[in-house]
Amino acid sequence: MNKAIFAAFALLALSACGSEPGEPAGQEAAPAKVYAIGEAAPFEDKELTITKVEEMTSIGGEMGAKAEPGETFIVAFYTQKSTAKAPVDALSGSSISFIDANGNAYADDTMASAMAIASLDNMPMLETTLNPGVSSKSAIAWKVAKANFDKATWTLKVEDLTFSLK
Repeated sequence: MNKAIFAAFALLALSACGSEPGEPAGQEAAPAKVYAIGEAAPFEDKELTITKVEEMTSIGGEMGAKAEPGETFIVAFYTQKSTAKAPVDALSGSSISFIDANGNAYADDTMASAMAIASLDNMPMLETTLNPGVSSKSAIAWKVAKANFDKATWTLKVEDLTFSLK
């Protein structure tokens, strides 16, 4: 009789493996939302919107950054808008990461990013604080091997947020 009780408890324990408390066994968590270009995503006390992503061979004219043969710049233009009731730090939070299909994160190109920001209409001043309801625009750039880049499979990430490039 003790073996039957032990077996019943073991079976019960195994059937509960893999489920979170309060979550029915056999159900997986929903996949994280992937945001589209132009879609606002909640991030801290702000909304983050990737407004466009462009592939470029040069940024900033004659004196700007230029990609070598076989290379390209990928430039993400974005806005952040304060959703708080008090001023928030515009520079807080994680930076935007550029992720390839294998999950590798690429380092941004500081000079190309500065040139991309300077190319914006009404070039923004470096805003360190956003008042309630106020937005700020900016850009970030990466130089990558042209042959490796695939807009269909690469993404932009900010902590748990993922943005598709398609």
